[in-house]
Amino acid sequence: MPIIWVHNRLLLRLADTMFKRRNQQILILDIDSTQADTYGKQESASYNAHYGIDGFHPILIFDSITGILLAVKQRPGNVYTSRDADEFLRPLLKHYQKFSCDMNILVRGDSGFATPTIYDLCEETGCQFLVKLKHNSRLTDLVQHQVTYDDNTDFSMAETQIFELDYQVETWLKPYWVAAQDTRNGGSLFMTTSQ
Repeated sequence: MPIIWVHNRLLLRLADTMFKRRNQQILILDIDSTQADTYGKQESASYNAHYGIDGFHPILIFDSITGILLAVKQRPGNVYTSRDADEFLRPLLKHYQKFSCDMNILVRGDSGFATPTIYDLCEETGCQFLVKLKHNSRLTDLVQHQVTYDDNTDFSMAETQIFELDYQVETWLKPYWVAAQDTRNGGSLFMTTSQ
């Protein structure tokens, strides 16, 4: 058995003990990847163009409430952020659904995890998810058509407007609720930064 799996089992046992003692019924699972630089010729290390260096690109899951690391998976440096993320996340979600029937789970990730496989896994397991979407022209256009001005708008002051909308791209099976914001700098007539 690879040492990383032994490590993950120990992490899970530690977390289970902590969650039982705290009677924790809410998990906020933050999934993320990071760069681990390497020097020399290490097995499975490879060049990561985003970071501009050779290394590994591990994926990690933390519980945001306690800050405890729940799982880690070592990967070559040249894999994309979300590669196999759903299969890495699945056993953890199943484990904590069995851990407590009242466990509320939220999965959070940055735009690298904005993939249908993550959405589908969360839907399948009854978990909520909050994932940042990548900036794109279609979403920007939808948001900018929601912007409102009135006679009392002070264009000399910066302003941010927040919107809720249903949004769907071709690869999604259904639309999802999206929160977006548009910002106008002071002295400008137009909103300039959509997120």
